[in-house]
Amino acid sequence: VEDTGIGIRESEKDRIFELLYRTEDAREIYSEGTGMGLTIVYNFVQRMDGKLGLKSNSGEGTIIWFEFPIE
Repeated sequence: VEDTGIGIRESEKDRIFELLYRTEDAREIYSEGTGMGLTIVYNFVQRMDGKLGLKSNSGEGTIIWFEFPIE
């Protein structure tokens, strides 16, 4: 999944999958959201023995990918 939004600062990438966490930039611009979406995705992928990745730069958008093993 890719967007062209505000991106995520390097210093916040470790916290992005925490429950109710919203980045400082998202809070400053009053971006809608609860901070639950990425936590739900993270837990779902973990339960399916999958992998989840994040690529983002502040001001350049974000790419989040996931993959699942095929048996």
